[in-house]
Amino acid sequence: MDSREDSQPSNTTPSSSSESITRTSCIRQRYMVIFIIMLMTANLFASRAITGETINFFADVKQKIKNTTNTHQCTELHQIRDEKKNFTKIFQIEKATSDNIQSLFFITYIISHVPGGIYSDTRSPKHLLSFMTATCALINFVIPSLLKATKGNHNVMRVVALVLGAVQGVFFPATSNMIAHWAPLRERAFMMSIAMAGLVLGITVNKIGTKLIVKSSGEWTTPFYVFGGTGLFLTLIWEVYVFSDPHKDPRITPEEKEYLDLEMRDTVDHRRKSIPYVAILTSPQVWIMVLAHIANRWLWSFVGLNIPDYLKDIFEYSDYKANEISSLPYVVMMVTLVCLGFLSDWITRNDYINISTMRKCCTSLGMMGPPIYILTGSYAKCNIVGAITMFVCGMIFMASCFMGLYLLPMDLAPNYAGVLTTFTNGFGSISAIFLKKVSSTVVPDKTLLQYRQLFWITLLIATVANTLFVIFGSSKLQPWNRPLLRRK
Repeated sequence: MDSREDSQPSNTTPSSSSESITRTSCIRQRYMVIFIIMLMTANLFASRAITGETINFFADVKQKIKNTTNTHQCTELHQIRDEKKNFTKIFQIEKATSDNIQSLFFITYIISHVPGGIYSDTRSPKHLLSFMTATCALINFVIPSLLKATKGNHNVMRVVALVLGAVQGVFFPATSNMIAHWAPLRERAFMMSIAMAGLVLGITVNKIGTKLIVKSSGEWTTPFYVFGGTGLFLTLIWEVYVFSDPHKDPRITPEEKEYLDLEMRDTVDHRRKSIPYVAILTSPQVWIMVLAHIANRWLWSFVGLNIPDYLKDIFEYSDYKANEISSLPYVVMMVTLVCLGFLSDWITRNDYINISTMRKCCTSLGMMGPPIYILTGSYAKCNIVGAITMFVCGMIFMASCFMGLYLLPMDLAPNYAGVLTTFTNGFGSISAIFLKKVSSTVVPDKTLLQYRQLFWITLLIATVANTLFVIFGSSKLQPWNRPLLRRK
């Protein structure tokens, strides 16, 4: 590893260090940074799919007639559908077409991970995140007028989905870089848990809050303006209060900066760097991590897409009720996530378990718990309480992966956490695209037995990926983490 002299940031100038504002604060600056990241994450996931959540209010969505001769459904339950509000429909669209348009988001989302990760690791993620948040907010402001003016032109909707994906794709690489430069190893899991609590909160708000806002305001356009305005406000807060690393922050106390320097010695370099592409691409640990992430993202997409569909198709729940039930575990997941982050750091800090073992334990819980519980729930058949209880337990376990897999980019090479997140989250998102195709193939008639087959496939994928990670994976700091500094 490089010496302390080498790893000391060369851009530590009087304006960025000796002129720090001396103050006494009960909140450390690193936790202020992570809290704002949490809020931005929540807003991002709350506003990511507003069109998909509100489309039934402003469009006449045509669905294929379900096979009524199927004897595997729990039709005797006769769940009550939502009352339809008298919203003006401005166009018609097939459900399959709507789903295909929304899935275009992930194409550009995956692609923009690459420049997002490279820019974050070689320059600075701060303004990149500001640009992303503000742009997404402005797009949300424009979407209602655009839909009305074009009467829901499908090509226009496709362009909007592609643009949103391209803008939001930089988020995870950039935030991963930010966290790596602010989170010391002994607090890394807890700080990551706070940031990822925003993801869980955003999903909950998107699934439940969006429709509540529409119904309470009587206007389907309101969520676009609410989340758009929140995004602009957070952009302002971010630009004023957050800096890309402790040496650029004029508000950090000398004591906190010294603590972070000592904790990050020989692991994190705040200077501009070149990226060791060859070392990263030929690293076995990187590809083991990528493989595990692909399976994990399949699992997340599986839960987000198929569990609500299962509740609608098998138990005859309405769209709103299905989303409401499938969102309940996320509330518990937020609390579980933060507690698990604190516990994980406490265990490793006291040397009860080494970091690699801790990461593998958390990953195993997050990878194996959900498919096992969900598969078990399908065997409850028409027992609503039993099935939903199993689904809720399985979804709560998913929080564990944030304390395992999602910390690996910062464990393996915190100097290049942005680029590594490009690999993990970027490649992982590809599985979401294939999941829809697999689901339509395995579950064409929406029967209980077909859903159970899909659950078995998901369990098999999770088992193979998790086994390979537990046997061959590691969180050990990689030798190529040593920065390749740019020549001036």
